[in-house]
Amino acid sequence: MKTIFVPITSGIGEKNIIISGVLDSFARKVRVVVLTLPILKKEFRAGLSEKIAVESFYIPSWFERKMMTFRHLETFSSSTVFTLKTDSIKLMRQRERRRGFLRYYFARIMAAVSLIPFVSGFIYLIQRILFKQNELRLLFNKYKPELVFSTDIFNINELAVLEFAKDNKIPIAAFILSWDNLTKYGRMPVFPDRLILWNDIMKDEAILLHKYPNDKIVVTGNPSYDFYFLDDLGSREDFFREIGADSNRKLITYATVAPRLCKHQDQVVEVMVRALEENKFKRPSQLLVLPNPKDEKSKYEKFQEIPYVMLNRFFKPIDGFQDKWLPSKKELSFLARAMKFSDVVVNIASTIAIEAAVFDTPVIGVAFNGYTKVPYLESSALFYDFNHYQNIVRTGGSRIVHSPQELVESINLYLENQTSDKEGRAKIVKDQVKFTDGKSAEKVVQCIFDFLQLS
Repeated sequence: MKTIFVPITSGIGEKNIIISGVLDSFARKVRVVVLTLPILKKEFRAGLSEKIAVESFYIPSWFERKMMTFRHLETFSSSTVFTLKTDSIKLMRQRERRRGFLRYYFARIMAAVSLIPFVSGFIYLIQRILFKQNELRLLFNKYKPELVFSTDIFNINELAVLEFAKDNKIPIAAFILSWDNLTKYGRMPVFPDRLILWNDIMKDEAILLHKYPNDKIVVTGNPSYDFYFLDDLGSREDFFREIGADSNRKLITYATVAPRLCKHQDQVVEVMVRALEENKFKRPSQLLVLPNPKDEKSKYEKFQEIPYVMLNRFFKPIDGFQDKWLPSKKELSFLARAMKFSDVVVNIASTIAIEAAVFDTPVIGVAFNGYTKVPYLESSALFYDFNHYQNIVRTGGSRIVHSPQELVESINLYLENQTSDKEGRAKIVKDQVKFTDGKSAEKVVQCIFDFLQLS
């Protein structure tokens, strides 16, 4: 039986590959070894089939990690990127330059130096001499994998495993973690032998920006979205009962983002709370706030005592992964039901816009920072000009609002007519989700089986 290594380095990676059922399907025909961070090994072992082995990642020392980062500054310090010229990277460069002139130009110089083949090669040679990586060698010798399946090729925690595989001529297949990765980061640190993508937009980005061969790309959709098309999500009444909502009122849901994207999200919530209190919504309404795993729930607790405002932390934060998330199927079911049974969904430039569109639920993008005025390069408005989100904006499927007044007006528009911008939402689904048959996980699995020549 052939063996594949599957590094899991983020909660999103777990959502895409484990909860979607991809890993269990792999285990039908191959031996699967999950590689994860030592701190999370016990958590993973408890939630996986006995057929699947779990091993700890090789953790580089501080100095080795610095060497790895220097060699791949174009990947792990995207504001210094030279070889990719996307709008996203240009905007991040402008922001970093504004935040620290000297630090920014020092990073740019170091990135330019790291691109010199002799320098990068010499550093890599020194790294191999200084760090024998016996732990990695023992792991690869123990299982003798025929393939490494990367779930987040832009994550530095995977780099040692991927480079060891390349050095030993072990093929790599990569599922790109998220829709923004190919335009927001620099070059892929390791060129995979097969690239698996959500949609045709990402395929074009891989070919045009990363010069990746067309014949090695497979478009499968995102397996984590299969859940939305296959599972019975129950009734609106049951969901409202679960969250303590009034079934006679419209439901407005605000899913927050990581604080680095908007430091004043509590003020965005306050805009909607004030509208509730002052009866500015044209239909009797209620507000559900869903804090991001990285967000501070305490910022929103002051609203809990207000009638028709609900706070529900369905994403449980966890230490270990950078995204602070180790999702469960129950959490994803909650999110799906929130998207389906809400009358309006509000977010800040996140995949929530896609997930709401799957259920044809009106969605609004907030492009202001509450009541606080901040410069454009530090504001949430910045992210709507990133390449990946411009693909949403162009569909007209999500209204982007730039002031408290616009937010209330747009919510009212959708409360009175939920069919507004319906065609745009359908375009979001067509462009970003691509497959609505609930079989994206099967497509990923078949891609890997074909690559391994398994019948």
